[in-house]
Amino acid sequence: MKKFNYFLVFVVLVFSMQARSIAGEKTVDDIKKAFDKAMEYVEKGNYVKASKEVEWAKKDIDKLHTQRLLTYLKDELAGFKGKPVKSTAVLGMVAVERDYKKGSTTVKVSITTAGAGLGAFSQMAAMAQRGNPNAESFRVGDHTGIIEAQRGRTAMTVFLEAGPFLKLEMRGASDKKILHDMLGEMSIDKLNKYLKGDA
Repeated sequence: MKKFNYFLVFVVLVFSMQARSIAGEKTVDDIKKAFDKAMEYVEKGNYVKASKEVEWAKKDIDKLHTQRLLTYLKDELAGFKGKPVKSTAVLGMVAVERDYKKGSTTVKVSITTAGAGLGAFSQMAAMAQRGNPNAESFRVGDHTGIIEAQRGRTAMTVFLEAGPFLKLEMRGASDKKILHDMLGEMSIDKLNKYLKGDA
């Protein structure tokens, strides 16, 4: 019976990976079609419909962008098991998050990308938090990190280049080492490179 259960789990995982691959390919095809239609409308001078096609393409590109961000939230970090991932996209800002649980402790890990003006806001937030008596700053490679503990929660924020930031929020415990261990298992440099457009 156990062998059958393992086989069933394996089949589900393979099917899930194939389904995601097919969905990604379909989205890329939809983007290509939208741009082709947009160019046809531009050549005809129908800029209203051309703009609508570009908007559809932008929505599909945002979907692919979100899917890429989700790959940086691993299924397990420092012994904490990941729950289902969540994502939101508003005004050009994309946020993905995942809860990780171990015993009675939960850590929410989120990645928020830059929308209009978010880069400047992030820098101001970093400066403000440095002056917080409950916060301490640290370095993660070339990036600035801030960790603070208050009111039953411990939060760590890492400010990436060009505005995006990574945040880890712990409830049910106040062990800063756990957050540092989880952060150490994340590909911060790869994430930063992707968000800068260098990947």
